[in-house]
This record gives sequence, C-alpha cells and structure tokens, in this order.
Amino acid sequence: MPIIRSRNIPIYLGTFVITVLASLVLTLARSVYVHRQAVFVSAASNGNLVLMRGLEVLGVDVNAPACKHQNCILPLVGAAWNGQRETALFLIERGADVNEGGRFDKTPLMMASYCGETEVVKLLLAKGADVNLTNSDGESALSFAKQKKQSSVIRLLREAGAKELSSQACGLSE
Repeated sequence: MPIIRSRNIPIYLGTFVITVLASLVLTLARSVYVHRQAVFVSAASNGNLVLMRGLEVLGVDVNAPACKHQNCILPLVGAAWNGQRETALFLIERGADVNEGGRFDKTPLMMASYCGETEVVKLLLAKGADVNLTNSDGESALSFAKQKKQSSVIRLLREAGAKELSSQACGLSE
C-alpha cells in the first residue's frame, strides 16, 4: 500500500513533516542540554550574555569548566582572557570565584593581565581578586603582565599591592 494517495497527500505529508521537525527540535534541545556547560563557557568567552541568560535556566555552574580535560577553562577565565568585562561582571554577580583557575591553573586575573585587559583587571581587583596568588608554576598576574610587557596592567597590579616574586626577578623585568 503506497503511503501517498492522491486524496490523502496533505495529511500524510503534513504528519511526516511535523514528525521530522519535532524529532529535530528534540534532538537539538537534548544536545544543548547535554553540552550546556561547554556552550556556556563559549558564550562567556565571546561575551554572549543573551545565550548565557538562557543557559542559566538550564542549571549551568558559573564555577565549572567546559569539560573535564586539563586545558578546559572556567567561564570567568574565558571572559577575562577575551576582555569581556560585562560578561565577567555577570558571572561574578552569580557567584563566580575571582581567584579560581580550575584545572587550567590560571586565574581570571592572570589571563586578563597577560592579555592587557585593563578594564577587566580593574573589575577583578575591585571584586577581591588576590593580586599575589600564584599558580603551580609560581607565576602570578604580575609575571603574566610582564611576559607581554603590559605596562598599564603592571602599574595597576603594583598599585594593588602586587609583590615581585623571586622567580619574576629572573629576566622578566619591564
């Protein structure tokens, strides 16, 4: 028995199209839900506050990385790295830890300092970022700023009380 008959074409075809569309929507919704943390971190890195607000409803964690691998970053680290001040503020207001680097082992202040994002550095300092925190390699926000000769950031960090560490004195001067 053929599926399409001359009189019933609109009914069968309509049902088929609705079924296909419904399954595509459900598949997409499931995929977004399953990968919501990775999408959230990506949105934070790109400054997409609209998407972040939508994902917030799905229960994302502002202090969780995009994945379980060593190089996966936290949302606030991604925002700081890319100079997304408003996104960083959004995350901090929702409880993001300004001193946490996660498995990536670089804090938001370290990454903002490295990239010369002075507005994000100012925000992080104002929200309590520890200017002298070091990672497992002994690097601090000041040493990261010095690596890229970010003079305005170096000045901000020093004004906030950044101390020269012995490892920073070896060849990393301004």
